[in-house]
Amino acid sequence: METYPYQVVFDLFLIFGKNNRIVDRTCRQFNLKYPNLPQMTKGKLSRNNFLNYGQVMRPALRIKPITENEDIIINTLGYFQVYPRASIRAATNDLGISYSSLQRILCKNKLHPYKFIRLQKLYPGDYVCRINFCEELLVNTQENRNLKKK
Repeated sequence: METYPYQVVFDLFLIFGKNNRIVDRTCRQFNLKYPNLPQMTKGKLSRNNFLNYGQVMRPALRIKPITENEDIIINTLGYFQVYPRASIRAATNDLGISYSSLQRILCKNKLHPYKFIRLQKLYPGDYVCRINFCEELLVNTQENRNLKKK
């Protein structure tokens, strides 16, 4: 990238901010404002990333790795062995670990933080819910004949 005076680079930053961080518009306005300087192109601007003066684009987000402390992992797994019905929130309060770290530890050890219910039979409350649903559906179809077409 050609060296530009500091005032021109500062103006380039301002133009970049005024154009909502859109590189195409920034290059176009820069070239209109400074026709006597070498043309600024999108490739030139994004490739060099203002190495001498700062960054144009945001740096890539990196997931922060959890602390690989064996004691924390063993305590977490032991906690869920002793209290299998405990929630993650309760475990974070008891163990003093952040929610996301606890989720990562559980995921890494292939433990799922949800309750699994097998539905091989109907429960006593299911009958009442089904009857209520069928009655409500019957009333709605009688009131509105085009209900099926919606």
